[in-house]
Amino acid sequence: MHISSNHAQARSTALWASLFLVALVASRVTGLFLSPLNLGPDEAQYWRWSTVPDWGYYSKPPLIAWVISTFTSVFGDSEWAVRLPAPLLHGVTAALVFSLGRKMFNSRTGIFSAACYLLMPGVTFSSGVVTTDAVLLPCFAFAMLMLWRLRDIPEDIASAILLGVAIGVGLLAKYAMVYAIICLVVAAIIDEPTRRMILSKAGAIATCVALLIVSPHIAWNLANGLQTVNHTVDNANWGETLPSLSNALQFIVDQMAIAGPFGLVTLFVAVPIILRMTPHASNSSELRWLLAFCIPIILVVTAQAFVSRAHANWAATAHIAGSLVITAILLEARIIRKRWWLGGAVIIVAAAMFTPDLSVVEKSVMGVGFGAGLLLAGALSGWTSMGILWGNLAVNGVVAVIFTAMAIGPVSWSERLGFDQSFKRSRAWPETVAALHDAALEIDADAVMVDERELWHAIDYYGRHDFPTGIYSWRRFGTQKSFAELRDIAELENPQVLIASIKPHPRPQLLADFSDVEPFGEIAIPLGGDEVRQIALYKARDFDPLVRNNAWKAMLD
Repeated sequence: MHISSNHAQARSTALWASLFLVALVASRVTGLFLSPLNLGPDEAQYWRWSTVPDWGYYSKPPLIAWVISTFTSVFGDSEWAVRLPAPLLHGVTAALVFSLGRKMFNSRTGIFSAACYLLMPGVTFSSGVVTTDAVLLPCFAFAMLMLWRLRDIPEDIASAILLGVAIGVGLLAKYAMVYAIICLVVAAIIDEPTRRMILSKAGAIATCVALLIVSPHIAWNLANGLQTVNHTVDNANWGETLPSLSNALQFIVDQMAIAGPFGLVTLFVAVPIILRMTPHASNSSELRWLLAFCIPIILVVTAQAFVSRAHANWAATAHIAGSLVITAILLEARIIRKRWWLGGAVIIVAAAMFTPDLSVVEKSVMGVGFGAGLLLAGALSGWTSMGILWGNLAVNGVVAVIFTAMAIGPVSWSERLGFDQSFKRSRAWPETVAALHDAALEIDADAVMVDERELWHAIDYYGRHDFPTGIYSWRRFGTQKSFAELRDIAELENPQVLIASIKPHPRPQLLADFSDVEPFGEIAIPLGGDEVRQIALYKARDFDPLVRNNAWKAMLD
């Protein structure tokens, strides 16, 4: 009777988990239909790639293009169709988090972990735009699930093959899948069953399958001058800037935008608690194993931020294990103490007050406001583990509602909340392209040259049906540095060119590449609030680019 009751409870929990996941994902899919936001530059770039399927592209591996191509071949090329994979794939990732949480702990922890993942602000945002993270994260989560299975049953050949598939496909999604390999090494060092599995036949099979899947992409890179690899190295930007502690602090604070303030504080507080657990403590091995798939990623990307720079989403894979750690430490361990959590909050608030690009007043307001909010939330929750867990879900849920409202609502909503800066790259592109269309017709242009890839991709997508001429992106450094610079305007014979310049700083160098240039007015497109997209126009002939030598470089300073 007791066993039957447990099975019934597990089935009931799984059912509620499924309903929650489906309802939340469905609401986000609905939001795509209602959203007036245009495709951003990266989204338009991925769409262009999807029209020419290949084993690699200039800046990313090919999976994002393949996925978009699959969806647009069925639903067409509208914005919602291009973005449709994002909420669906995040839903798949949440389902995998649920499965992993149920296998490692129980169904209750699984469903709360899935909710924690799906309601993270970073996932809410990423569900509304199509990115490489959306296709990477389910691969990473599936790899973790297969690894845990193999940890228990190393002779499970099917799981070994599926692990290889997850890693190989993940590498075709984004090179950040390499973090899974780094984390696996760390897990093997601290966890003897994982170490046994890696050194077994299962580890060899998984390695061979992963290499087999990724080998065509490696071959493509070798045949195309290592384009994707070189772009990844350029992104790291090593040696171009001095080490910066403020950049590292900024990256840590940015993780609040990914995990939410409650989640980030709880994760940081959980680390020393888990490390102090004795090996025989309940759930000790599970929690340490999860840390191996979370903390190394955050440390590596924080170091990258210190040495050069790092975007907040570069550690996105860490938050799969992070959502499980946050939930398990609160539900299973139940040893979060008020003084620990307050200490973590103080550290995060202090880091927030030292972030760059903010005035002293803005830092103070953010720090005091964040600190007061945490104190109030903690007091209302009674500082209990369940109170903190529900507080995390509630805060992230409110953020999700606000963000969704701004994304699908009128411009005035984001204006009042001061978020116009965040949405400006996804607004008024059809109007911008229409204005450039008319200008190109007016001067009978043979080509339009732009000085920013985001403008090139906007014209490419929103002018795909009727733009009157070819689009070229200025090769600032003389050689291709982005997909938009694939075509060289030098291939045309003395064309009449409409120059559309959106970046004032390098504009003199752009104009200097033509012998015959005259101003042709300006386009000003309102984006909401005080934001305006300004594009300077020029008529130009006689393209004769300057030699990119030291003297030319000095012109850019």
